[in-house]
Amino acid sequence: ETFPFRASRQADKIRERLSWEPGCLDGCSLKPKGMHIKTFKHLTAKHNALVMQAMAWFGERCNIIGESFEDFI
Repeated sequence: ETFPFRASRQADKIRERLSWEPGCLDGCSLKPKGMHIKTFKHLTAKHNALVMQAMAWFGERCNIIGESFEDFI
């Protein structure tokens, strides 16, 4: 499993724990009832870091693909 897919999978596991909709592009939601605020902040920060890392990798790959695609046009 490559890095961005692992980061995305880990972010989805955190989303499940937070009772959020699956998928990194769905945005964040409210704190689940009964979860300590410190735990919520920790999980949200970890989630956001994983999503940013995965999206940065995908963005770099898309730029590389976009540049090579422009050569054919």
